[in-house]
Amino acid sequence: MARRAIIGACVAALAGVFWLGCQSSTEPGPGDEEKVRNLIDNEYKAYFDDSSANGGRKPEGGDFLSELVLSMDGKATLPIAWYRALTFAKRTYWIKIEAPFTTAEVIVEDDLQGLMYIDRSDNKIFDPGSKPFAVTRKRYATFERETTDHPWELTAISPAVYSVQGAGRQTVTITSVRLVTENGYDRTFTDMAEPIPLTELPQVKYGEKITVTVEAENTSGAGWAPKTFCFLHHDWHRWNMNREGSRTFTGEYSITAEPGVRHGGVSAIDAGTLQNETKDDYNADGWSLPFEVSE
Repeated sequence: MARRAIIGACVAALAGVFWLGCQSSTEPGPGDEEKVRNLIDNEYKAYFDDSSANGGRKPEGGDFLSELVLSMDGKATLPIAWYRALTFAKRTYWIKIEAPFTTAEVIVEDDLQGLMYIDRSDNKIFDPGSKPFAVTRKRYATFERETTDHPWELTAISPAVYSVQGAGRQTVTITSVRLVTENGYDRTFTDMAEPIPLTELPQVKYGEKITVTVEAENTSGAGWAPKTFCFLHHDWHRWNMNREGSRTFTGEYSITAEPGVRHGGVSAIDAGTLQNETKDDYNADGWSLPFEVSE
């Protein structure tokens, strides 16, 4: 059995920019691990590089300018505006290739750091404060080939999960996400580490509507009501999801992306994170999935 962790690192000024310097391996076959890494960063880059749930600029629509009420007596409200921007990224690859060396099991972890900008002041000026965040984005994938003489191909990929770094900081957990499309796709995701065959990923058309239902738990004892806010992300848009009870959220959006591999995501954010502009209290869970937009 051959198992080797290959680590590549880079510093990025903005989300989605990775300059990778990596060690290479010649086991179990000449350059196999390097070939898989190159496929992740080039031919299949669109499946792995997802900025749908991060945001590098102010979002359009949804909760932007949605509430002007300041929080009081434990009532949690949305800010005037908020968004996230990355300042640092480091990528780590874990690749396992076992005999007969025709399947590669892969984990891609991205260390993502940045600032969350929050504006809670009703002064008609966009002047947010900022707080740091550090999360790990993890995605599982499977590459296969017919024989060792054939090229590797990506055959399955899991949802990506964004977990807060630091023990005890995260109290919010997304436990399930259900996607329903107008063309009949209906799937509920609960095992976020399970690679989904590419043929089973959503295939949608421009303008098609997607309905999303999220279940999220929050063990925070801070006393905010509600405890959690949940948001949809796609194509640099962000939408506040409807609350259906204490832990269920629903929302929908229409596809506005050009044909190709795109990503849709959700964020479940602890209410306390959004009640101030500068405290170091980032607490959220994120989820995203690639899908294909057809002509």
